[in-house]
Amino acid sequence: MAGELIAGDWDIDWDGFLIGTGTPYTVVQLDGWLDSPPLVDRSVPRPSRHGSWAGRPRAQARTVTAIVRIVAERSAMGDAVHALRAATGVARDATEAPLAIRALGQTLVAFGKFANRLLSVDQLFAAGVALAVPLQWRCADPRLYELAEQSATIGAPTGGSGGLTYPLTYPLSYGTPAGPATATCVNTGNEATNPVLVFTGPITTPRMVNSTLGRSLEFDLDLPAGQTLTVDTDAGTVLLNGTTDRLYKRTGTSVPVEYFELAPGPNNLTLFGAALGVGAQVQVTWRSAYL
Repeated sequence: MAGELIAGDWDIDWDGFLIGTGTPYTVVQLDGWLDSPPLVDRSVPRPSRHGSWAGRPRAQARTVTAIVRIVAERSAMGDAVHALRAATGVARDATEAPLAIRALGQTLVAFGKFANRLLSVDQLFAAGVALAVPLQWRCADPRLYELAEQSATIGAPTGGSGGLTYPLTYPLSYGTPAGPATATCVNTGNEATNPVLVFTGPITTPRMVNSTLGRSLEFDLDLPAGQTLTVDTDAGTVLLNGTTDRLYKRTGTSVPVEYFELAPGPNNLTLFGAALGVGAQVQVTWRSAYL
């Protein structure tokens, strides 16, 4: 799991390679982690008066730079450098890997690709010391996430029972009301995060509503018992049984898949459907996010 190698502050776990506690590598400076990522102002100039129409700023990709000191026995210096080079090679494709860092007692993870390494060889190498080695990562998603995923399972509404019978007799019995198909999902960060929704049938026209944000996702399909519809709101994908694309089944009452988010704080989510059978449910999985 991302971050499992971390033992102390300023440790870096880059895709299973540790920089920090118990290694020849010490982080002496960290930039771009606790900083705000670059922001783009989406304000638009007003055509007929001073000023602009205020727009929402958007965070751009995050660049993380760690200045690392390497200290090793003379005989081990070469191995330490070769191991660092092997762990910070050029990515073969667009796949991003986890970059976990503990700073000021809080361990968070981002996902990115290694971007740059500056390893200057000087006379200190012969003594087993490299004073300043900059390492750089580029994270397309600028958000920093909690290590642990959270999840909530929302089942179909439970059926009520009983109710008033006629002729009325006192005391009146109103029966047991149906249980709601709702859950409160808490994003403890300061930025919206994108959950993964896994609907399990039998559900006809599955629909998920976040009443906190007033947003919903609905799909015009019949999901039989035991089959799943996985909606990754970060990647923007909708897969039937994990393989078959069903994005085109999104109805006109839905927001774009990527817009279905969990706001910072509690979010009230409700499962709906034209028909929900026994065993119908949706599992919501998310990580709290920070900017």
